[in-house]
Amino acid sequence: MKTIYYRFMQSWQATPEWKRSVLVTAFLLLALLPWTDGIPAFRRMAFVMPTAWIASWFMSAACVPTSQGYMLITSATPVHVILACSGATFFALLASLLAGQTLASRRPKLLGLAIALGMAYGTAIAANSARVVFTWFADRWAEHMLPPQFIAAAHMGAGIMVFLVFLVLTWILFLKAINNE
Repeated sequence: MKTIYYRFMQSWQATPEWKRSVLVTAFLLLALLPWTDGIPAFRRMAFVMPTAWIASWFMSAACVPTSQGYMLITSATPVHVILACSGATFFALLASLLAGQTLASRRPKLLGLAIALGMAYGTAIAANSARVVFTWFADRWAEHMLPPQFIAAAHMGAGIMVFLVFLVLTWILFLKAINNE
């Protein structure tokens, strides 16, 4: 048994850092993605509630709990923040990326993992709140400028754009932090 473990550790340490990061990230992502659909009560409390409250503050809207999630009551139209809007999948992606980079690096693992998971959760809530606010404005614009069949695509495109910006900025900041630059 020692020889198998020893050989594995030798090959792992001989593998370039970026390959180790990719392997760990892929494994963590495959492990975390099923979690994003499970435990709806946890997702509602951990992701939907903070997102709705932060978005309601930015939109100056009342935040009312509903059976599906939260409703933000605005002067134009209400915004429904439900489990599908939780951002848990974005958290799983970001946590996998950051944890994979941490585990593959030669830095202290426990502190790096704590920073990675905390950064991933905070960024997921901030990004999801920004996405709710931005897509609300994008939807208002799309209703006046685009044919009805394109409104859903504008909504999705606005959300993808916000998540992509947060993903890239977080990745750059994390790499600078982990490399002590």
